Amino acid sequence: MVEQVGTGRASSGPGIRSDREAAPLISVIVLTYNGEKYLDIQLDSIISQSHTNIEIIISDDASTDRTAEIAARYATEDSRVVLLQQSSNVGLSANLESALHSACGLYVAVSDQDDIWEENKLEVLLGSVTGASGAFSDSAIIDANGDDTGTTMMRHVGWRDGAIGSHYLRLLMDNCVSGHALLINRELALSILPFAPVPVYDQQLAFAAAYKKGLVYVPGLLVRHRQHAGNHNNKIIYSAPGKLSAKQRNRLAFGRMNSMLGILLFKLNAGSRESDIRSRLRFWFLAVLYRRTQRVDGKRFMMAAFLLLWPFRQDLLAASSGRRSTLRLFKLCRVG
Repeated sequence: MVEQVGTGRASSGPGIRSDREAAPLISVIVLTYNGEKYLDIQLDSIISQSHTNIEIIISDDASTDRTAEIAARYATEDSRVVLLQQSSNVGLSANLESALHSACGLYVAVSDQDDIWEENKLEVLLGSVTGASGAFSDSAIIDANGDDTGTTMMRHVGWRDGAIGSHYLRLLMDNCVSGHALLINRELALSILPFAPVPVYDQQLAFAAAYKKGLVYVPGLLVRHRQHAGNHNNKIIYSAPGKLSAKQRNRLAFGRMNSMLGILLFKLNAGSRESDIRSRLRFWFLAVLYRRTQRVDGKRFMMAAFLLLWPFRQDLLAASSGRRSTLRLFKLCRVG
């Protein structure tokens, strides 16, 4: 059950426009859980956006601190802000799904509760969409005190070229698109709900956008992404997972791949896009691969998966050097 505080624009119907502005309405969804320490700083940066035709939906996942109190204050002070409160803790993906169903904008931008947005973030991303399904940028990583750490999100995870994220096959296994730096068409986001258990929601949204009408990479750092001991999302520095063996990592990779292929086959109406023979053949390969990736357990080497993935090896392994892509693909398929 969800309780709403404040009217905002979420109650005014889908696709509305401000009488004062002709610019598209953007729904900013702020996902919160026990985020009282940094929430006001982030909300101030959102309210101060140069693109002013926004609705701000704060979706709180049953916080036990002062998060809801802070959010309610903003909802009473700014008519663009609405607070949705979960009656119990439902988790990150379900919390986002609930907020997406309440959103009214043509586009959606998801926000963490502890970041800082540059004032022109929404304006720049919106100006770059130009008919695509979405746009994204890189983010600067700051520490708990807000000081620059000297690195960025994509640099930290090993992606050297953000343009790689514009091709859906390249997002099948890895992801260079952070949810907090993404602007996506709302109807497209709704079309893939509910989110699959894996991978994380931002990879699913980015994959859908890249497949449908394309995903535009915008050079520059439009978000200051805060890393601290209390992060509930994107724990890339704190709470790093324990070391996994190569075969365990490969099994996880095939699990993510299977989820993404399921989204493509069953949620994105892929058949309507495949017109020429080459595209139809590729789609058939991916459909067969989807069935194969459901049966990873018990295999020593997934020969069928290797053969099916080999034509796409350079796209799938785009984050690393393409010169040894066949060898890397061979190692990936060793899951036994």
